[in-house]
Amino acid sequence: AEQAASGTKISRKNLAPGDLVYFSYGGGSIDHIGIYVGNNTFIHSSSPRSGGVIYTSLSDSFYANSYAGATRISR
Repeated sequence: AEQAASGTKISRKNLAPGDLVYFSYGGGSIDHIGIYVGNNTFIHSSSPRSGGVIYTSLSDSFYANSYAGATRISR
């Protein structure tokens, strides 16, 4: 949740590779993060039974329903 408060907030339509995407399961605080890689896809660490570090579409119903926003961190 602290990471989501840093950087510049980015709308979903303006996502660029390298932006951080945040998810909140059940409407609570942010509890998952990924890195947007382009083409509506992000990379993230999933459970070992799901394959560990994987690429997932932001359109996947589970992640689409828990999407909580994105930020861009710049130096």
